[in-house]
Amino acid sequence: MCKITDVALSFKQLFAMSAWSSIPRVVAGALAIVVMTMNPENFNLQNPLAFNLGHYMEPPPNSGKFVYSVATSIDLFTIWSILLLAIGIAAAARKVSFSKAIMLVAVPWILWVVVASGFGSMFS
Repeated sequence: MCKITDVALSFKQLFAMSAWSSIPRVVAGALAIVVMTMNPENFNLQNPLAFNLGHYMEPPPNSGKFVYSVATSIDLFTIWSILLLAIGIAAAARKVSFSKAIMLVAVPWILWVVVASGFGSMFS
């Protein structure tokens, strides 16, 4: 039983949903390898693909570390993973609407990004 939503979702179900929703990360890793082999001298390990907002910003000496970190977290593959996880939760738990499932997934992710970006900008 998932205590957050008060619906019967087992650990196996939630684990399977999170595993399947991480497949876009595998696609992003494969694309990063392709980009790295095509143009290794201009490859940036911190920002390998042009699918996030941070790619279009100046690096941290020229922009704020916090803003740059948040911008690099807003990624096409991350949004894809969040949507897949929300679809899985909404499908498995019939009582939960898709909009509530999006909130259940996106709010902890947003909190994580803000806290991690804040600590990263303070201690680096």
